[in-house]
Amino acid sequence: DLRAFCLRQGTDITGAAVDKEREGKEAVAVTFPLARALVTWFRDQADETNAAKVDLPESGWKRLRDQQQVDNCRLVRDLAQGVVSGPKAAQAVDYGITAAAVTAVNKEVEEYAAVVSAPQASIADRKSLTQALRDKFNEVEAKFAGLDDMILQFGSTVAGRDLIASHQ
Repeated sequence: DLRAFCLRQGTDITGAAVDKEREGKEAVAVTFPLARALVTWFRDQADETNAAKVDLPESGWKRLRDQQQVDNCRLVRDLAQGVVSGPKAAQAVDYGITAAAVTAVNKEVEEYAAVVSAPQASIADRKSLTQALRDKFNEVEAKFAGLDDMILQFGSTVAGRDLIASHQ
C-alpha cells in the first residue's frame, strides 16, 4: 500500500498544464477571428456596445487568464449565436459569422473549459498526498515495531535465527 501511495504521489503532473496551454491556444485561434468579425458586424449595425464587449487585439486575448479567457470566448460564441439566429443571419454570412463558426468556437471553448482548472487540481491532489505521506510512513513504522516484538518468537530454530538476523 505504501509503495502504491508513493507512486501516486510521485506521478508527473505536468501533462495537465500542457493540455491547458494547448486547449487555450486552440480556443483563441478560432475565437479571435470570429470576435473581429463581430466587432465589424456590430459597428456596421451601429451597435458599439456589443462591439466593445469583444474588441480586443490578439495580444489581449492571449493575455487573458484561465476563466476570464473562457468567459470571453463564451461571450463571443453567445453574441455570434444571437447574430446567426437573428433576422439578419443571411447578411452575417458575408462577415464570416456562421453557424459553423459558432459551432467551432463552442467546441474549442468547452474543451478548454474542461481542462482550465486541471493543473490546479493536480497540484492540490499532490499536496494532499504529500501531507498524508508522513502518516503512511508512520503506519509502516508501527508495523515494523510490532514485528520487532513478535519476531523474537522464531529464535528457537536455525531458520528462525536467520530470519531474526535478516530482519535486524
